[in-house]
Amino acid sequence: MHLKAKQEFTYFLRGVEPVTFAKGDEFETDDQELAEVAQREGWAAAVAVDQEIQQKPVRRKAKE
Repeated sequence: MHLKAKQEFTYFLRGVEPVTFAKGDEFETDDQELAEVAQREGWAAAVAVDQEIQQKPVRRKAKE
């Protein structure tokens, strides 16, 4: 999930590893708990990511 910090906050990954996010930081996380808590507490908001930008170009071999 792609999130953007609404304010500075520190989150403890796995309960022991502190990570601080500054206001305005955009970050990608697969940690469902971080995403849920940050949004519920108002620390961060989900950001729509343009799928076209994220997709890598597909290279195909030309038929000969």
